[in-house]
Amino acid sequence: MVRAKRLLKNKVRSVIHEKEDNVIRSKKDRDIFSVQKQSKKKAEKVLENTAPASDGEDEVLQEIKQLASRTKEHKKKFHNFVQQGLKVSYKDLSMGSLVGCCVTKVFTDRICVTLPYRMKGHIPLTHISAQYTKLMHQLADGKPTSEAAHTLPELYWPGQYLTATVAAPTQTSEDDVHPGKKQKTMGVALSLYPNDVHGSSVNASALRSGCVLQCSVTSCEDHGYTMDTGVRGVAAAFLPEKDVPRDKLVAVGSVLPCCIVSVTGDVNALSLTLSADPKTVVAAANKTFDDDKYNLLLPGTSVVCVVSESNVDGLAVHLGSEEQYYSSLYPEDSELPQTKLAASKIGMISAMHLRGPYDQCHLFRVGQKLVAKVLLVTGMPRTVHLTLNKTVCNNYLPAGEDPMHGLVLDTVVPDASVIDTCDLGVNLRLSAKCRAFCPLNKLPKALKSRKLAQKYQSGTKVECKLLFFNPFDQIFFVSLKPADIKDQQSIPDELKVGKVVRVKILRHLDVGAVVQYTSTGRGRGTKSVQGFVPRLHLTDKNVSDPSSRHPVGKIVEARVLAIEINESRKLKHKLIFTLKTLIVKSDLQPICEYSDNCIGQEAEGVVTKVHPDKIFVQFFGETMGLLYANDYADVPNMSEMFQVGNVTRVKIKGIGKFDPPVYFLSHLTKSFKTRKRKIVLTEFDVAAEKKKIMKKNLQDSWLQSLKKTVGECPQE
Repeated sequence: MVRAKRLLKNKVRSVIHEKEDNVIRSKKDRDIFSVQKQSKKKAEKVLENTAPASDGEDEVLQEIKQLASRTKEHKKKFHNFVQQGLKVSYKDLSMGSLVGCCVTKVFTDRICVTLPYRMKGHIPLTHISAQYTKLMHQLADGKPTSEAAHTLPELYWPGQYLTATVAAPTQTSEDDVHPGKKQKTMGVALSLYPNDVHGSSVNASALRSGCVLQCSVTSCEDHGYTMDTGVRGVAAAFLPEKDVPRDKLVAVGSVLPCCIVSVTGDVNALSLTLSADPKTVVAAANKTFDDDKYNLLLPGTSVVCVVSESNVDGLAVHLGSEEQYYSSLYPEDSELPQTKLAASKIGMISAMHLRGPYDQCHLFRVGQKLVAKVLLVTGMPRTVHLTLNKTVCNNYLPAGEDPMHGLVLDTVVPDASVIDTCDLGVNLRLSAKCRAFCPLNKLPKALKSRKLAQKYQSGTKVECKLLFFNPFDQIFFVSLKPADIKDQQSIPDELKVGKVVRVKILRHLDVGAVVQYTSTGRGRGTKSVQGFVPRLHLTDKNVSDPSSRHPVGKIVEARVLAIEINESRKLKHKLIFTLKTLIVKSDLQPICEYSDNCIGQEAEGVVTKVHPDKIFVQFFGETMGLLYANDYADVPNMSEMFQVGNVTRVKIKGIGKFDPPVYFLSHLTKSFKTRKRKIVLTEFDVAAEKKKIMKKNLQDSWLQSLKKTVGECPQE
């Protein structure tokens, strides 16, 4: 664009210098001897105010004047097109539009997802794949199935990125309606059918080694899986068992991002060999192609683009390399520049989808080369929306990389600062890498825009509660209402130190795992509160990957280890749990405080520190014990007998008057797991056990609701 303007300006100036005298002499009311020199600015004004060119006027001058008017008109239209393209809502998602989505909740009948630009949607049970729908029909009718049937919570997990197409407009669900409240919008209905995702957007001729496609499992074979790509012209696709993620369940109904390893066969009957290995998929997804085949504009695909316009709201980019961008502006068959861009190669990058949460659009110059990922593709006009954030659309993040940067939902951030205000709410700064937004309905009082700006001035410190995180826009939604913040800090009354409860694994961190406890009350008394399990208390033995023992979504038995009641400490987690089996199943009275009444009592604790002459043992609450090697007759080396994380049974001898205090211990026996006797079943017992399991499966709630769900969907 800058180069086109400079070339046009130089052309106009050169023509003005060459034709200045001829234009003036062409006036009938002037004599050849009365011509006076005019300034260059006055000559330019004469050229601009001149009437439409006559037949005798120079053709070059006429073309330049027409080009100037077309450039000005196109610039205005292109600017309006960019402004409209940066504002995406539900009405822009037409039937068949490709969109990337991230799983938030998984139910037995649907998958709830979040979409870019603060939108949300859901994927019904009958919109996963044709093979999975057929399997559900057979299971609901009581017919025998050749493949193992699994529920959606077993196949999908929160945080998983998927590629879907719009199947139906926005709608509401009566199941989510609460008494006395308005209907809760579920968002747009989506489909994961491979034919819908790849049928009209991917051409078989563009497939090659290194391309990434989203494929669904058709059947499970001896050495791998038969996959469905949905691409017309692909006759067969096979995924070897060795190239499947080890920590995920793969069965009929699973959808995996797969990298094409090899392509064989004719164009109309291709055979693909796929790989779903995380390292292979991530490397292929981050690779960009240098040629001009942009048929694979799928969400999560990396593309090269060039900035063509920059404003406050975002960037307009041209898909392709710098050479392709300038060749579109200056075609080889024309001597004059052409500023009109092809609509199929227009891309948009919103201000919320830059590299970081506080990046500014004016820092990107026109003509700058970028590598971005596709978020969604809207139609009429066809526009590709991109993001510069590398963590988006990545199912396999490196260990230790957290998109939420350590923040946990349903917790309170005491020192958030106000960035600015708008008509929709307040923008907040949580940390150097996280920002948040508080809508108007989550403010303490309903205020007009002027009073809102006066109360929440830039830099004001506020206390907010984290409600929701949008992984595409990289922004938290928070609440400033005191009632929400106070409700988060309160802990259910039934939770006491030492109580055994059931918790759900939400996410794994480097230092432990975040879990959720839901109270047993019903109605308004039902409440969910999040807690934390330190890495030391996740498993009975020290393992390198605790997430393999306790995957996300698993419900396990835990015991309340500590409850933080000191409001001045502002901890992220006020509930601490342990998953140690010997402590959860222990019948001994928990040691929760330092008291003389506990002297002589037996207890079980976890070894936290090991020295050659002593060890430290942790009990419930903040109580600790100290066991010296002098307690043994032969004075052994304690570092050889104990390891950090071991559960040991001790007896309390006394209290050490330190600050903080500590119990003096004497060792009893080292606790081990009791080995279970191996039971050998006869053929009759095996048949009876299978019949019992089959009867239990038929009585499951998800199977009963399945008949109602798939009854409305015709069998294919």
